[in-house]
Amino acid sequence: MPPNVRPPPVKETNPISAPPPSVADVQTIAQAAVSGVILFVSVLPTADIAHRGDIAVLEGAAGVADTIYVCAKKSDNTYTWVKIIDADSNLLVKSVVGI
Repeated sequence: MPPNVRPPPVKETNPISAPPPSVADVQTIAQAAVSGVILFVSVLPTADIAHRGDIAVLEGAAGVADTIYVCAKKSDNTYTWVKIIDADSNLLVKSVVGI
């Protein structure tokens, strides 16, 4: 740009007037943030490489609390669901379930 010439003004956008992200956009962003998915199940699926990194919310029946698990690979190269939250105790727990 030649000296003493001002660039054109930058058009400002108002972030408040921008449309909110869609559910699909939020899911895409969340998926990019983690390697797995969040499953809502009544029975844990088989722990395997296809579920590695997945988080499963095991929905409890009437009178039974939900529990949350993550699928992880063990040092012997098998996969397992590891209980991470027990809704009744509100605590992170350590418990290996299956192989």
